[in-house]
Amino acid sequence: MAVATLDKKAANKGKGAAASTNGTEQKRKGRAAVPENETKEQKFKRLAEKRYKVIVKAIKGFGNLGNKNAYGYNDLQIEKIFAGIEGAVRDTKAKFSKAEEKKDFHIEL
Repeated sequence: MAVATLDKKAANKGKGAAASTNGTEQKRKGRAAVPENETKEQKFKRLAEKRYKVIVKAIKGFGNLGNKNAYGYNDLQIEKIFAGIEGAVRDTKAKFSKAEEKKDFHIEL
């Protein structure tokens, strides 16, 4: 069965993108059309807004686990979970700081 799944995936590979009738946008299976001439800033904004919404929704959903009437947990579990979340946020934020530092880097001769 694994072989059949892999063969099916291989057969579908590359079918996700198709040019629209006007040729200025790419349409991907299950996704909105993306302008071919999209700038880096536009791409960042488009993806950041989508991912932000997903993250906020997940955090709110996670918050629902705080209902002691429905779920059982202890303080150590909560501390570990939030330490992991805070670490992931810290690491991600650092990526943006490094990117900014790289932009400003220059040497004078």
